[in-house]
Amino acid sequence: MLDIKSLHTFVAVAELQSFTQAAKHLHMTQSTVSQHIKRLEESVGQDLFNRTTRLIILTETGEKLFAYARQILFLEQEAREMLKTSIREKTIRIGAPEDFASQSLLADLMALKHASPHIRFEITAGLSKSLRVLHDEGKLDLVIVRQKAGQGGNVIRSEPLVWIDSLGHPVADESPLPLAVFPVNGLYRNEIFRILEKHKRKWHITFTSTSLSGILSAVTHGIGVSMVPRSAVQETHTVLTQHAWFLETPAMEFAVYHHPHADPATLFLIKQLLKKHFLTE
Repeated sequence: MLDIKSLHTFVAVAELQSFTQAAKHLHMTQSTVSQHIKRLEESVGQDLFNRTTRLIILTETGEKLFAYARQILFLEQEAREMLKTSIREKTIRIGAPEDFASQSLLADLMALKHASPHIRFEITAGLSKSLRVLHDEGKLDLVIVRQKAGQGGNVIRSEPLVWIDSLGHPVADESPLPLAVFPVNGLYRNEIFRILEKHKRKWHITFTSTSLSGILSAVTHGIGVSMVPRSAVQETHTVLTQHAWFLETPAMEFAVYHHPHADPATLFLIKQLLKKHFLTE
C-alpha cells in the first residue's frame, strides 16, 4: 500500500531535488522527510533516489513511480475538492507544460473565472507525455503539449529546438559530453541520445529534472548542455552551432487536445486565450 503522505513527500523531494528544501516546503523536519522516503522505498522494495552524488537524482524506479505519484495525488486532491463543495460547478481541467503555465496565462484564466463564476479551472503543469496520458485517461479536459510533428491534435504552432550551452561556463567541448536532460521517456531525451550516438559522440548524464526551469538553470551553471525550445533560451545561454550535429534537431510543434463533448462556449473562450498566448509572437 502506497501511503499518501509519503507520496506527497516523495514528489516534493523529486521536484525540489533536495531533502532540506522539501522539508521547508512541507513544513516538516528533515528527519520526517527521510522517514517518509524510507517507508516508501521499503514499500516498493527498491531505492527511489540515487544518493551517490551531491545531486538528488531519481533512480529509474523513482522516475516510474513519480509519474504515478502525481496522478495519485491529482486524483486524491480532486476527490477532496469534490467532497468539500456542495455547489455544482462547471470544471475545466487544463494541462500545460511548465513554461506554458505563465503568470499572464493564469491571470487570463482567473479573469475568465471571475467573469463566469460557474466555471472553475483546475490547472496541471507537467511533462507533455504525462499530460497526454492524463488526457487520454479522461483526467484532463484540455491539454497543451509539445510533440513531434505529425502526431495529431489541433496544431497551433511549430517550435524549433536548439542545443544550448552555458554562456559563462561552456562545456560543449568536453568529452564525454555532459548532458542535462528530462527523465526517462521525457520529451527530447531519446532524440538527444539518438543524435549523439549517430555521430559517435560520447556522453554522460550529469543532471536530470522534470522541470524545464531546472534544465535551463543546470545549463546556465555549466552542469551540462541540453536541447530545448528556442523560445526557452535565456541570456545566460549560448546556442550551439559549431558542429553539424548541433543543427540536427527533430521537428516539434505545439498542439491542443480536448474532448469533443466539452461545453462549446467554454472551449471557444479558452481557444481565444490560446490564440492570444501561442499564435502570436
